[in-house]
Formats: sequence, structure tokens, C-alpha cells
Amino acid sequence: RGLKFCSSALFLPAHFGKAGMAFSGAVKLGDLDDFINPSQDCIVPLMTVGKDGGAVNIENDVGDALVARREVIAKPTTAKPEAKPDVKPDLIKSKEGDKAQISLSDCLACSGCVTSAETILLQDHSTSEFVRRAREAEATVVTISPATRTDLAAHYGLEPMDTLRRLTTVLARFNVTFVVDGTVAEAISLVEAKREFLRRRKEGKLPVLTSHCPGWTCYAEKVVDQKIIPHLSSVRSPQQIQGQLAKTQILETLNIRRHRAGMALASDPTLAGLKPWGQRLGAAPVPRSKVYHVSVQPCFDKKLEAARGEYTHSFGTTEEGIPEVDTVLATGEIQDLLQQEGIDLRHVEPWAVDCGGVGGTLLSCYDGLNTPTADAGSGGFLEYVFRAAAAETLGPEAAAAPLKFTQKQNEDMREVVLESEGKVVMKFVAAYGFRNVQNIIRRIKKGQTTGKVDFDYAEVMACPGGCLNGGGQIRGDDDEDRGPRMMRLEGVLHGTAAVVAPDRHPWLQAAVSVLDAAWKISSDVLTTPRWASVHYKSIKVDEDGNEVAQASALKW
Repeated sequence: RGLKFCSSALFLPAHFGKAGMAFSGAVKLGDLDDFINPSQDCIVPLMTVGKDGGAVNIENDVGDALVARREVIAKPTTAKPEAKPDVKPDLIKSKEGDKAQISLSDCLACSGCVTSAETILLQDHSTSEFVRRAREAEATVVTISPATRTDLAAHYGLEPMDTLRRLTTVLARFNVTFVVDGTVAEAISLVEAKREFLRRRKEGKLPVLTSHCPGWTCYAEKVVDQKIIPHLSSVRSPQQIQGQLAKTQILETLNIRRHRAGMALASDPTLAGLKPWGQRLGAAPVPRSKVYHVSVQPCFDKKLEAARGEYTHSFGTTEEGIPEVDTVLATGEIQDLLQQEGIDLRHVEPWAVDCGGVGGTLLSCYDGLNTPTADAGSGGFLEYVFRAAAAETLGPEAAAAPLKFTQKQNEDMREVVLESEGKVVMKFVAAYGFRNVQNIIRRIKKGQTTGKVDFDYAEVMACPGGCLNGGGQIRGDDDEDRGPRMMRLEGVLHGTAAVVAPDRHPWLQAAVSVLDAAWKISSDVLTTPRWASVHYKSIKVDEDGNEVAQASALKW
């Protein structure tokens, strides 16, 4: 067919096979409880009621697409309200006819009722939506996260790279154009996190709390003391950086391939039967807004992250706001899709690998695609940043030494220290699960009182066990203890290849250059580039520091 599989992306012919039969979405409301339970109090009746005190039509909007419409019944009342409720501006956008329009970002700031983010996302971030949109899109990019690839490989007893190739063969049936792994985005995020920590240490702005877990950051913005927010890392998660790559670097690759393939087919008389396809490929380039990007992650909360307003923008063009990630599917949802289609990856032919052609030119070809960029199942931020700081503090030998973690209150609370002449120079903490998150918050508050926090950096994750044990992963034997399961997954993650240092990832510089060009900036080590940054703020208070949310919606 003339189309090739590069080890950074799998290039599939458009309309390859059929999308398969329709099926229902795999996400269920009960599955979405990633350790954060929404409040039982509904905030809608506090905002507006209909003319007769009855139904209020709520339109939920994500970007420009109407995602869901449902009737919310306010508490009936026979008396006409004497005054309007005291509502913060812009939370609800009033419309003619007593309609109120609520965006998904509004719901994320509420945590109040069944119309909150988790329910709305059932439609926009489901396997049925993926099948429909992939069939209609001009180009579909699917990113497989390292934790997802690891979980699928362990489930089927395959090697991670072999799993990715077999999954590509399956996704080709759904009109997917590219299947990529997320290691280059992970490398970029790690490098930026390292630079940020070193800068903030020099500025005396410690500790730093990682922010690549959306379950944790959503909780931080809604619930914790606003004084904790400045400690959150301002570096975008790998998912969102990959979303930008999908709509810049990968789109560029696609358009060059379309042009070259179209020209070749149109000019070769021996390929007359393929000319209609070649003419389509040789048509105008695919615009950024027509790229459909799907991210497969180990966590349902990644759906919430993708819906964050800050992650929808114009990419420096005149096009309307474009989301970095259009749909997020959990690992378990992909497994449900395979089961519904009657597919066992062990019986699927791997997609052929060929690193030549345009893909090889732009994205390089690297045999270590399945090589992790960090030696940890939750992104490796703690280890990579610790080693970088150790190298700057005591030299390369200190960075190369094995890390000796000390378990504290439980297996999900661990610490590692850098010592010099018997004194602790630096302390890093891994805090997984919300009981340990509370410990971290208490320690920061205590340090704000005494003037010294007793650690420098914390890798904070909502899920006990971290990303490999995420709420969206495949759930197998209920009798299997978490410990053995985690050891099995860690063995798959690291059992086939050595770790590649993020700053030596073969595609790092090329990807950074593309993003710099898209944003028309020049990256440097003094600041986090705009395309790699995110800004968190407490929704408990307004810009003047006044409380704005009901206490009942903020209970832990």
C-alpha cells in the first residue's frame, strides 16, 4: 500500500476496514469514583428556578459542541422568590426563557450534583463516541499511555511493543490514522519538571507538589487551603503535551504524507485504479480542527483533565478554540471494546514495522519505543527530578547512586533523602492515595507556621499504588492482592528494556522545536514555555480572597 509503520507512529490508510458494530459506552457512573466522592447537595437550586418553581433546562457545553441536555428539577415552591440568590458572576450563564447554560468547567468547579463532570463525560468520552467520531474524522490520532500499554501487555501475556503493534491492527478497523505511544511527551514533561524544581529551589519556593494527577489537582483546587495551590507544579501533564504534538508535529507528518502519496499516485499510470484515493490524499492539507485526538489512560480523571478550559486554544492560528485532547478512554474501556468485538490480542497479527518514508524523516526511528523514560509506573517525576537535583548539588556520582526509599506510615508513603556529611540536604516524598495526601497538606501547613517545611518535593497521586493501579485499569482477579499485581505490572514495564534518560530521548528536541514554532516562542531554561505550563487556582475564593463556595460542596 505504500504506507508505513514508523516506530514513533503507526501510519494507517484512511478508511482501512469498517468501524465495526455499534456498542454501548463502557464507562458506568459507579466506575468513576476515583477516590473523590461528589457532595450530595445539589447547587443548581441555589442558582435559579423556573417561572413556576419547577423545571430548569440545563445545557451542558464542552467547547463548541453540545454534549448533553437534561432536565434538572428544582425544589417546587408556591411562593415567588423575593430576591435573586447571591450567585457569583459567570458561574451560570442565564439565557432567555429561564434557561441556564453550564459549561463543563463550571461543573468541575461545583462537585455538587449528578449533572457534574463525571456524568456529562459519559457521552463525550466513551467508546461509542470514539467509534462515531473516528469514522467521521479526517484524521484520528490515538495515544497509548505507558501505563495502559503495560496493563494490556500483562493482561494478554505479551511484550509491550508487541501489544502496541497488535492493538494498532485492531484500531485500523476503526479508521484510525496514527497510533502513537506517549514517551516523547512524558520526556518533555519530566525535563520541564526538573527545570522548574531547580529554578524554584534557587528562588526558595519549596516544596513543589507534582500536578500530573488530575484527581489530586481537582481536589486541591476545590477543597484544600488556597495557600497550598502555589506549591503545585505548573508543568502540563504528558497527556496534554501529547495532545499538542498530535495537532502540530503529527498533523504536519500527515499532511506531508498525503501530499506525497497523492502526487505519486496521480502521476503513475500503472496505479490508475488507485487514483481516486491518491487525489483525495493530494487534496488540501487537513486543518488542525479536523484532527481527532484520543488518549488512552489508566485513570478516569484524565477525562476531567482534558476538559479543562485552559487546554482548549487556537494553537497560535486563526482557528477557533481546539482541544488538545478530544476524547479520553480508560484502559478498561479499550479492553471492553476488544471483548465486544470478540477480539483477543494474542490472535491478532502485529502491524508491520517500517521506519522509512516521511514518518522516519520527521519523527525518527528508534528501536526502543517501548523503553520507559522513567523508572516508575506513575511517570517517574520523583526519581528523575531527585537525580537531577542530586547531580547539581553533589555531582554526577550522587545522581547515579541507587535511591533508598524509606517506608513511612504505609506502603504508599515513602521518602528518599540526599545526605552530605551526615546531614540531610534534600528530602523527596511519594504520597499515593488521599490518606497520604492529607499527611502532605498537614506538613505544609505546619511548615508555613514554623517557617520550614520538612520536605522539598512530593510526587502526589490520588490512587493508592499510583498510575499502574489507576481506577481505569483492567480489573482482573478480585482475589489478587495489590502488592503482587503491582510487582507483576512493574516487571512488564521494565522487563524488556533499559530506562532512557528523558533529556536524551531521540525525539525530544524535534518535538520541542515544533511546539516552539507553533506557539511562536523560543524556549529557555529560565521559564517553563507557555505550551508546557498550566495555572491552578482555588475555586473556594474569588480574586479578592472572599469565600464563594458552599461548605457542603467542599466537604472531604
